[in-house]
Amino acid sequence: MPKHKIKTDLRIEDIVLIAKKFKSLKDFKARHRNLYWHLQYIKKIDYVCIKANLERRTPNKYWDYEKTLVAAKACKSRSEFIQKYKTAYMYIRSLGLLQKLYKEAKLHSVYKMDWTFEECRKEALHFKTRSDFFKNSSTYHFARRRGWLEKITRHMKAQGSYTLRKIYAIEHPDKSVYVGLTYNFDRRYEHHMKNHKILMKKKRTIGNKFIKFDVLYPAGEAAKQEQKLIDLYIQKGWKILNINKAGSLGGNIIKWDFNSCLKEAKKYKTREAFLKANPSAVVTARKRGWMNKICSHMNYINYPWTNKELKTLAQSFSFRSDFRKAANGAYQVAAKRGILNKICSHMKTKKGGPSIKWTLEACKKDALKYKTKSLWRDAGSAYSIAHRKKWLDVCCSHMIELRKKWTKEELITDAKKYMTRRDWKKNSTGYSVAVSRNILKFCCAHMSIPANKKYRLRGK
Repeated sequence: MPKHKIKTDLRIEDIVLIAKKFKSLKDFKARHRNLYWHLQYIKKIDYVCIKANLERRTPNKYWDYEKTLVAAKACKSRSEFIQKYKTAYMYIRSLGLLQKLYKEAKLHSVYKMDWTFEECRKEALHFKTRSDFFKNSSTYHFARRRGWLEKITRHMKAQGSYTLRKIYAIEHPDKSVYVGLTYNFDRRYEHHMKNHKILMKKKRTIGNKFIKFDVLYPAGEAAKQEQKLIDLYIQKGWKILNINKAGSLGGNIIKWDFNSCLKEAKKYKTREAFLKANPSAVVTARKRGWMNKICSHMNYINYPWTNKELKTLAQSFSFRSDFRKAANGAYQVAAKRGILNKICSHMKTKKGGPSIKWTLEACKKDALKYKTKSLWRDAGSAYSIAHRKKWLDVCCSHMIELRKKWTKEELITDAKKYMTRRDWKKNSTGYSVAVSRNILKFCCAHMSIPANKKYRLRGK
C-alpha cells in the first residue's frame, strides 16, 4: 500500500458507478489500481464493495472437478493454470485427480522429459561450449544421467579455467601487438574493447586482428609461453602494447591446486587437524575430489567404543560440556546408544549442583524456592523444561503475579483519581489497559480537557 495519498477528483459515488461494471474486487483492482489504493487509503473499500456488489474473494467450497476442468481448458500450459487458479490446483491435487485433469484439458508440460540419443545430439550441435550447453538447455542433465554427454559434446571446444589458460594476440596494421592469457577468448576480447583505451582507439582508426592459440597450458607454463611469443614479436620488430609483465594471469587466481593441497596436507597427521588449520584447502580438495589422494598418509581410525570404555572415559570429566569438547566422537556414540544420561549421572552443572533429571515433582520442589516466575526463570533450566512440558500453572501456583489483571470497575475507579488523561498515563498502568480494551473514553468521561498554553514572545 502506498504511504502517500493518491490524488483523484472523483467522488465516492462516481467510484461506485465505475465499480459496478465489475463482478469482483480483484477485477476492479486489476483495471483501476490507483482508485483501489485511494479507497484503501481513505478506508472506504468496504463501502464501495457493498454498494457495487463486488465479490471480495472466491467463496468457500467453490471449486469442483467440472469448474476446475473449464478453468484448466482456458489455460495454455500447466504453469499458467497453477498461477491463475492456485486454489483449484490445490483442491484437485488433494483429491489425486491432477494427472486426469491434465489429460482431459490437454495441458502438457513445457519441458520434454524423454529424449532420444539423436535428439540430444541435435540439441548439443547448437552450442559451441559445454558451459553454454549447461546454462541454456535441460538436455544437458538428461544426457549426463544416460551417459551420453561425452559422445554428444565431442565437437565442442575445451575452454580454459583459472588454472588452465590459452594465449591470444591482438595485432594492428602499424606493427603493434598486445599479447595476453585467458580462459575465454570472446569474453576477454569484449572486455578489452570496452575498457582498454589504446586498443579501443586503434580498432576505431586502423582496425585489428584477433589471433587465438587454441592450446591449453597450466598457469605457470602459460606464462612462459606468453613470454616466448612476446620475444618472437620483438625479434620481428613489433611494438608491444602490454603494460604488465608477461605471465600476469588476471582474474581470480586460485591458490589451491593439487600440488599445493598435497604439500599442505603432508603437514598434518589427521583430517581433523588439517580442517582446523586450513579449511579453505580442505574445501577445495573436497570439491575437486582430491581428499583421498592427498590424505592417504593420514591415520583415519573409526574406534569401536564399548559401553565400559565410554563409562570409564566419562568418569574423567565433571561437566558434560568438557566431555563433549574433549571427546566428541565418544560423546556422540553414547548419545546414539541412549546411555549418555547413565554415564553422565555423576556430572555436575556449571553452577555447582548435581545433574538433575527434571520430573514434575523435581520442578515443583525447585519452584518453591522462588516467589516469582522471573526469579525462577533466571535461576536455572527447570523453568524452561516446565514451560516446554506445560507444567508452569502447576509449578507456579504459589507465586505472586506481578502483573495486575484489571477489571472494568477497577479501571474506572483508578481513572477517577486523576483529572486529566496525561496524569493517568504517567502514574498508572491502567491507562494502557483501557486503551487496549477500547474503553478509554468511557473511563475518562469525568476528565476535563486542559486548555492550550499560550507562550509569550521573548522581550514582552
